[in-house]
Amino acid sequence: MNKIKLIPLALAAFMFSACSSEDTENGGGGNNNVDVSYLSVNIQNVGEAMSRAEGDVYEDGTPNESNINNVRFYFFNADGSPYLLQKNDPKDTDKNWMTVDKPTDGTKNDEKPNVTKLTEAILVINGENKVAPHSVVAVINSTSLSNNLDSKLGNGALSLSDLRNVQDTLFYDAKETKNFVMANSIYMTKDGKEEYAVPVSGHVAIDPEVAKTNPIDIYVERVAAKVTTTCDTKKGWNIGTETWNNGKWTYQLKDKIFNNNVFVVVDGWSVADANRRANVEKVISTTWDKDLLGIDPWTTGDYHRCFWETSVPFEGDNKVLNKSFKNISSAIADGVVYTQPNTPVKTGDFADKMENSLTKVIVAAHLWYKDEAGVAHRAEICKYKGIQYLSKEDVLTVVANENKSKYFKKTTTTDSEGHNVDVYTSISKDDLTFATSAPEGGSATLKDYEVIPQFKSDAEIYDADHKSVNVADANKALAIDANKAQVRREGRVYYYTPIQHLGTEEAKLGYYGVVRNHSYKINIQDVSGFGTPVYNPDKVIDPTLPEEENIYLAARIKVLSWRVVNSNVNLDSNKKK
Repeated sequence: MNKIKLIPLALAAFMFSACSSEDTENGGGGNNNVDVSYLSVNIQNVGEAMSRAEGDVYEDGTPNESNINNVRFYFFNADGSPYLLQKNDPKDTDKNWMTVDKPTDGTKNDEKPNVTKLTEAILVINGENKVAPHSVVAVINSTSLSNNLDSKLGNGALSLSDLRNVQDTLFYDAKETKNFVMANSIYMTKDGKEEYAVPVSGHVAIDPEVAKTNPIDIYVERVAAKVTTTCDTKKGWNIGTETWNNGKWTYQLKDKIFNNNVFVVVDGWSVADANRRANVEKVISTTWDKDLLGIDPWTTGDYHRCFWETSVPFEGDNKVLNKSFKNISSAIADGVVYTQPNTPVKTGDFADKMENSLTKVIVAAHLWYKDEAGVAHRAEICKYKGIQYLSKEDVLTVVANENKSKYFKKTTTTDSEGHNVDVYTSISKDDLTFATSAPEGGSATLKDYEVIPQFKSDAEIYDADHKSVNVADANKALAIDANKAQVRREGRVYYYTPIQHLGTEEAKLGYYGVVRNHSYKINIQDVSGFGTPVYNPDKVIDPTLPEEENIYLAARIKVLSWRVVNSNVNLDSNKKK
């Protein structure tokens, strides 16, 4: 079994104004008249979790992912109220926290293969109360973000309950992917209680050197989760070497419509339906168990971990976060995407596993096809009234033919005697285009992947009696549900799959979801179908499967914690049942 590697962050000795006799007896010789006492704290970052398929597999964070610029320590009384620190000036704000900047690098503890010590620091503080605090919480890198998490934490005192309710929208520097916010690892103790703040009892001494030999261990974890992708070469993926797919991951579709001559060429990937917000402190429940979650173990005191959490719900201004097609651009294999925790509340939240608010991996691609001469072209595979076409021009030709007796265009020629003569001919595809929404007065209701045929804005059209027709009125007539089309303009499509977690049964709550400090490794295997059409690359994508079309993206999911989880995913047909 490969054990988790915990990433320790700081060794801190804290000086308090006085402590109880119970605490000073530990290494302090029982001297109850001393003015100060010391508390040594060892901060360690928990690593990632065990694999569903391969046993316990964990992964250290990169230097950027593990970097610590500062630590904010919060101190609490036994009832969770703030343990107020001594003020330097009576005008100062009451507070129960203090910070230490850039701890000194430490050394690895070889006796703990699941722990890698990164930093050590000694902090000296004076407590206003004449007793030691009951417990302590650490928040890391709160001052290092561009949006400054400190502004959410505030300058005053926070109770434990208040701290657990703090939320924010960013827990790392997105541009440089560093300065990850970390907080206490929350889990269930062996006696069934939540471990939120770490008790200090038994670790306070009157001598700093003695205190350092008996430190408190504060285990912390990153608030963000990590996602990476690969394409499985054993399943037919390869990196293109021709002009049209050079350097891009390419997969040959096994379709009967176009005789296996259609190829998926990946432009990039990202996550979709991501959560905008997250709690600084993980939220868990004492009512969870392995039968509900399908994760065994779902929590472990030995690793100081809980492998599930309650994420911030999608309500109010917290809407799912999505991108436009052209912004889905992370590179396969090399690209890393970080995202906020997003877990379902009940299994009914993913009754339809493709249309829900679960966080998904989304792949942007172009379709290509080869003609009989082996020349590659963009495959604008379209669907109109149940029939597949190879280009939008083909669809527009069909629409024009459907309306050839209804709409006409006029040209003026000169007859043999030199007179101007108006000639009326049926409209053609060149008079038409597509719109992503129906005009005012049109009855069609379009989904994100659908378009509707419309006349071009500069078109001049006439009816069968050669009377001028208002283009707006003609467009209303065309904008009916029966005329909706699917157009993969210039071959643009996307595929997606919900991210699986550690649960082993799809009916269990923990089968899908994104949990903090886990690394989800998606190995894309088989692709079936032509993907969801993209007409406008600037429009934000709300992941949706087109109706009556078989689209599959098979993926093997690995969750590292940066813990590893493996699973095979074969997406079902999107047809409604």
